[in-house]
Amino acid sequence: MQLTTEQVDALAPDSASITAGRKLASSTWSLFGVSERALWGEIYGSGKSPYQTIVDLRSIAYKCSCPSRKIPCKHALGLLYRSVEKRGGDVEPDWVVEWLEARADREKKAQAKASETKNKKPSKTSEKTAEKRKELVADGLEQLKTWLSDSIRVGVDSLDPNEFWKISKRMIDAKAPGVAAMLTSCAEGSKKAEDWRERLLGKLGKIALLIEAYGRIDQASEDFANELRQTIGWTIPQADILESGERVVDKWISVGQFSPPKKIGDRVSSKRSWFFGVESRRFALFMQYSAGRQEEILKDYPEGFARLESAARFYPGVVGTRALWEPLENFDFTPEQIALPKGATISISEMFGRYALALATYPWTQYIPVFLAGVVVRPPAKGGQTKSEDSMRVVDQKGRGLPAVFDSVAARWDAVAATAAKPLDLFGEWDGQTLRPISMWLDGKLVRSLCVRM
Repeated sequence: MQLTTEQVDALAPDSASITAGRKLASSTWSLFGVSERALWGEIYGSGKSPYQTIVDLRSIAYKCSCPSRKIPCKHALGLLYRSVEKRGGDVEPDWVVEWLEARADREKKAQAKASETKNKKPSKTSEKTAEKRKELVADGLEQLKTWLSDSIRVGVDSLDPNEFWKISKRMIDAKAPGVAAMLTSCAEGSKKAEDWRERLLGKLGKIALLIEAYGRIDQASEDFANELRQTIGWTIPQADILESGERVVDKWISVGQFSPPKKIGDRVSSKRSWFFGVESRRFALFMQYSAGRQEEILKDYPEGFARLESAARFYPGVVGTRALWEPLENFDFTPEQIALPKGATISISEMFGRYALALATYPWTQYIPVFLAGVVVRPPAKGGQTKSEDSMRVVDQKGRGLPAVFDSVAARWDAVAATAAKPLDLFGEWDGQTLRPISMWLDGKLVRSLCVRM
């Protein structure tokens, strides 16, 4: 894959990394090489030994011996900038070959395991395990129903956050991690906000409704039942999605990437990557998970660039956004910068309508992806760099505003500065309470990414 300078810019986690990477590109490397499938190099830092850096060009993955926690680090960016004008042809050193083959071996094993799982008939043991889980979930939700009734009878003012944590752990034991996460969200809510009671009651109401829905799951449509099970915590093997998931071939433009901040005790990082289909006018959400510092989590495309004529396989359900990429053989995955199609953006009023429809279709919809047309970002009325996230607002040209929560303080003020001269289109996630801005666009082209990648 031959990248341009602009594409390398888009891969950088922040502007400081772009500056550092470009500087390193012109520095003295003790070793530098390019092949058809990788870049590699050695460069001295503050230690006695040089940092060894590799970039896998087939799926844009990185490895570096430096201590940086940014992905990609400045050394990987330096290699990418340095390689812009050079074609492959160098002989790969042993340490590069070893890493590339290890990655390929892991992918082959994963594919073989997925294929084996797909073709394997369920045994009596697995059927008993599935039935046992149904019983555990049903018993756990019945206990939660009793706890909710007792808690509401006492009153929300008397609820102790520790109680939410305790009942959350019981849901983990009941094999309902999705419900446990909903309870954890209740425990993390702040009582400082004026409407905290309304927000908490809304969350508890959704949990109570979910319990009732699960009790009648046999009466629901197949798509609704599949979505409900996923919300509770059931997972669907990727092999099944690639085999039978709805298939949509399109030019998929990368429009936004967001990595939720890890909480204390979390061992797994996650990342949401949103794409928009040029022809289908459909959003596709690709979820990635990583334990520790696995570099494999970054496998998506930089915002503003598209996977051309790629096939997405969508998960079953009524929400219809989560998907997987369908593997294609002998295909050029080089991203191409193309503009968003006309009519991709909507107004704030239209967004409210779409969210209402989403809730009517599936009440546990967490957020919807939206492209808002011609908005500006405004700081608090009194000015000043407040720490309150909800005080920032996204305002359209008719003066209608939405509370906004940004990925960082820098992103908030970058957005204010970007829209100071003229309104921009904004992509983000709306959860019914606040908007999370993820990227800003002008005339269908990316202007600024507002979220930090992992």
